[in-house]
Amino acid sequence: MLVLTRCIGESLVIHTDQGEVQITVTRCTNRRCRLGIDAPDSFRIVRSEIVQREQDAADNYDGPRCSHCHDPVTAINGLIVDYVGSKWLCDSCAAAAEDKADADRDVRDFDRWIQGR
Repeated sequence: MLVLTRCIGESLVIHTDQGEVQITVTRCTNRRCRLGIDAPDSFRIVRSEIVQREQDAADNYDGPRCSHCHDPVTAINGLIVDYVGSKWLCDSCAAAAEDKADADRDVRDFDRWIQGR
């Protein structure tokens, strides 16, 4: 673990392949610090206790799991559970499958267009 000392207004930057995350100390009082986090929208930023709670819930989950990534398949925050053929898919895997299907359809349409010329 890297341990750094930062003063109010100072920040650190984490570089990743998906972009960079900047964490700035905005306020410190007593034994608590307030951090500002600037990151791309694709990053999911949550407190560690939330991650632990989600992991505990996933470990105790006995419902359907995604056939691709094995995450629990549930309706959360209005997301629709997708059941495709004989496979359960979580929302992110269903979106990826839909994107791939759209790309495959575009290729087939292009092939038909080329053949029809």
